[in-house]
Amino acid sequence: MTGHFKGHLLSQTLCLGLLASCAFGETNATSELNSQLGGGLLSDSSAFDISTIKTYELGAVEITAPQEIDYNPTVTVIKTEDMGKQGATDVAQALRFTPGVFYMPSSTYPSEIYIRGFVEGETGFYYDGIPIGDIYAGNASGETDLTPFFTFGLSEIQISKGYTSPTFSSSKMGGAINMVSSIPTKDLEFNANYMFIANNEHRTNLQVGRNFGTDYFQLTFSHFERKTLNYSYDYAGGPANYEANYRSYMLSGKYGWLIGDNHHYSINFYHQHAVRGDTSQNWSYPNYDKTAFYLLGNSNFGFVSLDSKVWYHMDMNKMNHSRANFAGIYDDYSIGLTETLKFDFNENQNLKLGIMSKNENHEGRKVTSNRLDRDWSVLNSSVFTEYALRANDMFRFVVSGSYDRHDGLRVIIVDSTTNAKNKQRNQHAWGWTLQGILYFQPVKPLLFHANIGHKTNLPKIRGLYGGLDESYVKNDNLSSESLMNYEVGGEFNHEFKDFGTTSLGATAFFNDINNAIGSYRVDSSLCSVPSGRAPNQYCLQYQNVDRGYSYGGEVFAKQGFWGDKLILGANWSYIQRKTYNRDSYGNRTYTTEFTTHPRQNINLSALIAPRKEYDVALNGSVQTSRYARMPVRDATNAIIDYDYVKIPTVVYADLVANYYLKDNLKLSLGAYNLFDRNYNYTASTTGASAGGLPGRRVFAGFEYNYGK
Repeated sequence: MTGHFKGHLLSQTLCLGLLASCAFGETNATSELNSQLGGGLLSDSSAFDISTIKTYELGAVEITAPQEIDYNPTVTVIKTEDMGKQGATDVAQALRFTPGVFYMPSSTYPSEIYIRGFVEGETGFYYDGIPIGDIYAGNASGETDLTPFFTFGLSEIQISKGYTSPTFSSSKMGGAINMVSSIPTKDLEFNANYMFIANNEHRTNLQVGRNFGTDYFQLTFSHFERKTLNYSYDYAGGPANYEANYRSYMLSGKYGWLIGDNHHYSINFYHQHAVRGDTSQNWSYPNYDKTAFYLLGNSNFGFVSLDSKVWYHMDMNKMNHSRANFAGIYDDYSIGLTETLKFDFNENQNLKLGIMSKNENHEGRKVTSNRLDRDWSVLNSSVFTEYALRANDMFRFVVSGSYDRHDGLRVIIVDSTTNAKNKQRNQHAWGWTLQGILYFQPVKPLLFHANIGHKTNLPKIRGLYGGLDESYVKNDNLSSESLMNYEVGGEFNHEFKDFGTTSLGATAFFNDINNAIGSYRVDSSLCSVPSGRAPNQYCLQYQNVDRGYSYGGEVFAKQGFWGDKLILGANWSYIQRKTYNRDSYGNRTYTTEFTTHPRQNINLSALIAPRKEYDVALNGSVQTSRYARMPVRDATNAIIDYDYVKIPTVVYADLVANYYLKDNLKLSLGAYNLFDRNYNYTASTTGASAGGLPGRRVFAGFEYNYGK
């Protein structure tokens, strides 16, 4: 598709979104804004001023709260100040100490994130409420790299588990992660920081913004470059350092304005460029780029409010595989909109009605032949509703449902010999969600919740239509996977005078999974096997298995002392997941338990801030043993089989010390993997695995703020 035609489609979609919003007055920002500020069900808040907004409300997804603003026991919110205390510089890092979340770092491949055992292909990823997941993706892990998304410029990260907002549409079976950008609140704001990390790693961030009362603008630039990563001194399988060759930058901006007291709009963009590569690995990515333009809006008319999101999102990826002698380019884009009407019947009940429509387009090219190889276009759509009721001071509940569809519009594969464009069968899939959550608050410090829900994850493009490098075989019969989710939990939160804040909580969950989608080897005659690959190990296909289940629990505790000058925290997660098929006799046969995450994960934290001039934070993690799949190679280094290797328990800790010279200047010093522990996530037989935990890395940096 030509750039001219893409631009024409984008302009048409933007116009449709604006017309839909203006039909009611303006767009949606205030509905969501007032929802976040407590409008309707929570409290009465009509007029507002930009200078009072701490979070970019247009980009946040409404959290249906039982009591306090931005509070829901099924949603974890990481604020920007918490990211700084952890020394987290990118979103993947910021998630590593979150209960129920497992973070597997990598130098070359995408850093992988798992929520309660669910892989990235079963989880939704959003930036200001706009979907950012790779269009050409499978129902597997490693599909969306969060490393190029910097924590700089964010106000918060929302991690949804259990009950998940229907505005996230499909692909939220495992939950959703939403990154919310910041907004200027002062006349003039300027922020700059720099961090140097041992072994030639540099991070630079700049931000400037102005707030004029009724409108504002903001520009943000972040740059990251890493040349090498060091192993632990205890690592016996390879060199002291290995090549990482990872660099990226991100440029983002926004212009927002208010019309009256109840209408809030913004025009936004970001451009992200990343290069990943490791000469010791098979894959390299000379280009891993994302670009997005989107319009956010909210209009409040008292009884009715309208929330609008309109976007154009583009992925431009180039990749090389040295052993398979393969090079390809993905030129992908999506155009979509989400419109949500909210009816506030009174202060105790409201109703949401919404639609989502997203046209995804994938063009695949082989660099070696410099020609179009794939031309696919699909339409994903959703109709959803949500009803919330506060029965009394003790009981509140929310129910929601959606109908989701995937419809193939154009599937063309170009013949490698004749260059003929062969139309393939357009696939169609559908699913539905139905969720309910009940809140019970007998006294103010105590809050209990219970939720039950049916969720669906629609099959992705790669699973339905195959892979560009022909390693993945299409599956015309791939259907949606679904689950029944059951969860109960309780929390206690109270601030004791002259002592500190006490927070305690526990959650237990069980997921019954149907038609789980997994990647399986198939007969080599179904695909082209490149040189260097064993025929019986190369061809893969996404398939539905019979059934599966997962269960687990999360416990957290946090206690403040001496007016929260010392805060100690701990959380524990237990996750178990298995799938099973039926053998030729119809008997259920269990597969090997899930290998992508440890069964138990314990996180510990200590924050010491005796004076406002400095603070020290120590964060640690204990990850119990697990099994990882390891390739078995022959004398030519070709993969001939796979084996399972037990990965031992690892204990690591990060230390960050901050010194505030003035109100606007901060100096930081710390170390990642403070005790220099050795750990290898991928069980590689070579000494230069992309999945190894780096050894101790000392860092130093500064941050300057003007106007904040």
